[in-house]
Amino acid sequence: MIGKEAMRNARHTRLMMDDPLEMILDSALGATLQDPRVEGAEIYLLDGKTGELTYSCHRGLSEACVKEAEATPVRLGEGIIGFVASTGQPVFVADLPQEAGFPREIPKKEGYCSFYSLPIKSAGRVCGVWNLFFRTQQLSSRYLNWLAISAEFMGEVLEYAETVEESNGR
Repeated sequence: MIGKEAMRNARHTRLMMDDPLEMILDSALGATLQDPRVEGAEIYLLDGKTGELTYSCHRGLSEACVKEAEATPVRLGEGIIGFVASTGQPVFVADLPQEAGFPREIPKKEGYCSFYSLPIKSAGRVCGVWNLFFRTQQLSSRYLNWLAISAEFMGEVLEYAETVEESNGR
């Protein structure tokens, strides 16, 4: 478990980097999969103009799973992911195969048992959703809370990345 001081140090180190947004997202997902409980992860980013979430990046998911995600539009308020983006509240699904609010079938067929969808917030607004897939239903509330803190950290990093890209004229 990462302590507060380690989180501050990691935040400071990451904020000192001038990586493009894509590299930061990829790095965040790579770090996510260092946890043996997490089997797959993906990030959707919110397009403020269209009100839709765009599938941005992933790690640990099959090509078929990714293609299905890219082909499944996600609008604010619709399904679990859209609900998380519109409310800013995380949702944990302990029995993914039985969950009607998650319209994609391939993750269910590939044996993912549970799913945690977390808002990524930047400057007080939801800018994306971070989804984690697990092959177990046994996850403690303490662990889920730690993941929620990690999502908050990711939002700060994304906010910084956007600021750097804007200042560099990208």
